[in-house]
Amino acid sequence: MNLARACLIAWVDDAARCCDRIANTVPRLRDHERNAKTIAALEEALWRLDSGREKLEAVFSLAFGLPSLRLYKTGVLFEPNMKQIRLKLKELGKHNESARELSEIGRSLAEHPAIQLRHQLIHQLSPAGSLAALCLIDVAHVREQSIVAWETSQLYAEETLNYGSIADDDRWARATHWVEECLDLLLRSVELLATIVNDLGVLEPPQAVYKQDGTGVVSLTHPSRPIPD
Repeated sequence: MNLARACLIAWVDDAARCCDRIANTVPRLRDHERNAKTIAALEEALWRLDSGREKLEAVFSLAFGLPSLRLYKTGVLFEPNMKQIRLKLKELGKHNESARELSEIGRSLAEHPAIQLRHQLIHQLSPAGSLAALCLIDVAHVREQSIVAWETSQLYAEETLNYGSIADDDRWARATHWVEECLDLLLRSVELLATIVNDLGVLEPPQAVYKQDGTGVVSLTHPSRPIPD
């Protein structure tokens, strides 16, 4: 269990470092004008917010011994399972107020605009840059199964049009506020998780991996149980 604790501590330390980096970035976003350096700082903060959330999922999974491994090639990968995390929080929440609050904050984090901006940053155009359409689309106006007119339009990311003013300065202020708000939720999650572990006073053993002697074939199923199809 000492090795398990060492793994857990490493994840906790990395999550703390992630939160510290975000906290150090916030004043630069709030107090300085939008330029190449502050845009890069915002992009890093968005990435670290989502990274910090994933690190806490890893800490929770390790602390409670949740199934988090999947077979990959000739070995296994560590990938925390959100379904397992939600089920465990629901179980703990029956008798633990901190677990109930952590479950609620987890949902808020997953749906938070800052996390959506992070997804936009990775998969679309940077939300910190000047307003730009993702692409042009041709819209056909249809009446009684016939096209009566065509119109060229622009498709924007969801964040752009759903939260008020689209002026660059307003979008910047909004993104900065979201980073601060999301960081507060992340830090509260750290406190709650520490409280839950302390209340229970025990760390669950790690997930078992079964390796066949001779063949080296790896399985996550106990040899006394049927191997699932």
